[in-house]
Amino acid sequence: MKFINLIIALLCFASLRAASITHTATIFPTLTDWSLTNSVPQFDPALGTLTNVTVTVSANVQSTFYVENRDRRAWDATATAHATVSASVDVLLTSALIEPAHTQNLTAFDGVTDFAGTSGFTVSDSASGSNSSSTASVAPFVGVGTVPLTASAVATASYVGSGTYDFGVATSASAFVTVTYDFTPNCPPCEDDDDCKPRVKPPTKDDDCDDRRKPSRRNRR
Repeated sequence: MKFINLIIALLCFASLRAASITHTATIFPTLTDWSLTNSVPQFDPALGTLTNVTVTVSANVQSTFYVENRDRRAWDATATAHATVSASVDVLLTSALIEPAHTQNLTAFDGVTDFAGTSGFTVSDSASGSNSSSTASVAPFVGVGTVPLTASAVATASYVGSGTYDFGVATSASAFVTVTYDFTPNCPPCEDDDDCKPRVKPPTKDDDCDDRRKPSRRNRR
């Protein structure tokens, strides 16, 4: 009898496996610079023991470049946007540097500043990137309330080419932020009574915990 109970106890211990919950926030393409604040639920301690929190920001940046070479000679012109898209949940911060760029050979100034023709261009380019940060200091994330989530995007631009030029840029950024709680679930305790009776109300098998009902007497040998 004790040997059977020991086996059951070991099975219960082995079934305590890691699980995760993910919350998401989406920011649609918006001209930089921008900053938005929202919130996500804390981890409910009734579900188990929180072990790790990860924040991931995935972003897409699109820039429209306006360049006109006003020099008297041809140049290779390169326009680049430098966007930093960040996300923070409580004290956990992560950010991604994303840099769409365009290079084109431009002839000497054609006499019209129209960002077109052979001496200028109007071009849109995009780039994507992501980054994650994690922490095992989970105390601020445990509770039945919420934690603040802030996402932001700031951008600058640079130009390399002729010494005389007109240059402009419009940059927008979108972001997808995920907050992942990794935890060890709370599972119903194994019974260790000598009678080894089935539970009065059989448990329901779910994704986190195995069915721990014990064999009835007729199944014993």
